Amino acid sequence: EWIKLDRFLKEEWESVNILMEQAIKENLIKNINTSLFIEVYLGAINQIYQSNFASKNEMAVGEVFQSVVDMLLQGIINERRGK
Repeated sequence: EWIKLDRFLKEEWESVNILMEQAIKENLIKNINTSLFIEVYLGAINQIYQSNFASKNEMAVGEVFQSVVDMLLQGIINERRGK
């Protein structure tokens, strides 16, 4: 699974950037620096990959990947906070 992820990380970021820019225009996501977001995302994935995080924590690669995506897209603050 890491080989597929590695190929995606190297080849598909322009498509991701285009999709994110479109989502910003449609007000689906906040107006953020998409290049910075991608760098943060890549940094997180690379760190997890290099540290063998999944195997050390007895998690499937897909589960780790999904958790990173959830944290970066949804954040870590409970939505009910302050309501």
